[in-house]
Amino acid sequence: MKDTLLERAAGTIRKYGMIPPGCGVVAGVSGGADSVCLLLVLAACRETVPFTLSVLHVEHGIRGRESLEDQAFTQRLCERLQIPCTCVHVDAAERGSAPHATLEERARLLRYEALERERVRTGALRIATAHHRDDQAETVLMNLARGSGLKGLGGMRPVNGAIIRPLLEISGSEIRAWLAQRGQSWREDSTNRSMAYTRNRVRSSVLPVLEEQVNRQAAAHIAQAAFLLQETWDYLQRQSSELAGRLVDECPPAPFAAALRADNAEWADLPPLLRREMIWRCLEKRGNGAMRDITAEHYAALEELSLGAEGRRVSLPGGGFALKAGGSVLFSERDPGAAEPAGEEPGWREPAGLSESGARMNSARAQKDRENPGVQVVVDPERPGGYELLGRRFRTQVCRGRDLSFPIPAKPCTKWLSCDTIQDRLVLRGRRPGDYLVID
Repeated sequence: MKDTLLERAAGTIRKYGMIPPGCGVVAGVSGGADSVCLLLVLAACRETVPFTLSVLHVEHGIRGRESLEDQAFTQRLCERLQIPCTCVHVDAAERGSAPHATLEERARLLRYEALERERVRTGALRIATAHHRDDQAETVLMNLARGSGLKGLGGMRPVNGAIIRPLLEISGSEIRAWLAQRGQSWREDSTNRSMAYTRNRVRSSVLPVLEEQVNRQAAAHIAQAAFLLQETWDYLQRQSSELAGRLVDECPPAPFAAALRADNAEWADLPPLLRREMIWRCLEKRGNGAMRDITAEHYAALEELSLGAEGRRVSLPGGGFALKAGGSVLFSERDPGAAEPAGEEPGWREPAGLSESGARMNSARAQKDRENPGVQVVVDPERPGGYELLGRRFRTQVCRGRDLSFPIPAKPCTKWLSCDTIQDRLVLRGRRPGDYLVID
């Protein structure tokens, strides 16, 4: 009797060249149904493709005794299969490495970091994860809701660098049915039922509605669309790389990070999709960490700028500008009209009027500032600059109406204030007892 699931997973491995003969593979195994299935599939595949297999179990420090029982289950399973197993502990509740990330995001980040360390330690070539077709559909829906572009709508790749996903074309229900048929138990993660996690809400509330009320194959069709979008993205990258060689100057004179040649007929005749891709490449060259604040409104304003008259400019998140000059659109991570003091962080200026000794004092007080919520910094709205408060840096700038692309985007890393409503001064300070917000 044929083992259909095993054959399909092996077919996925062959189709994408996931496991070269003789290489090493580290499998991430939590003890849940998906990862147990992954481990059994990989163990069986060694009969036809010789490779070394080891397991890494990551304990996240979230679920206490339940989590330790998952670890013991995984260790017993690996002993039965005679597969080496390493267990590591990480503290996902600690915000140090990713202070603004959710618990879900930090756990994922720490898990991948641990897998990569184990891959390097063992000399393995691949990291195998247990993502399946339903996970793919959830990822695409989440990215769509968050406003992702074409790349994000492609979801997870079967092969992404060292990471392979042999189960990506198999559904979660098929995995559980296969394990039950084999009499193989698994562990259930209680956090999978918590509605505190975005993915769980999509899994329990969104996908079931689509499958029950729209199409029973909704998850399968979404995952299939993801593969098509991945192929579309790859084609776009090949086309745009060739085009960028003719239209994008990546080494323009400082302080510019990139220049887009928009003074020829080729640029004007490009499809909007390729124009946006060229703009994205130029924005990425700025390298000041503000890409996540770029919105569709910025792309539209930059495209209009490229096709418009000389001398215009558009403000960008993070204090940058794009200017139309000399037939090109010049991209800078800071106001090109402001000189940078030697030795300063790019795009960073001490507040206007702050003396050298004052700057040193400002830096020396940083640690005390973190411990003193009463400290404050006065900002002159008409004199943009950089400020340090409570161990963090803030950059301010004034944008006139002609510099803005409307509507003003609401983004977490960029805050917009109306200068007309600031009668005297702007004060930055930490929260104090008794503070409260009134939201209209």
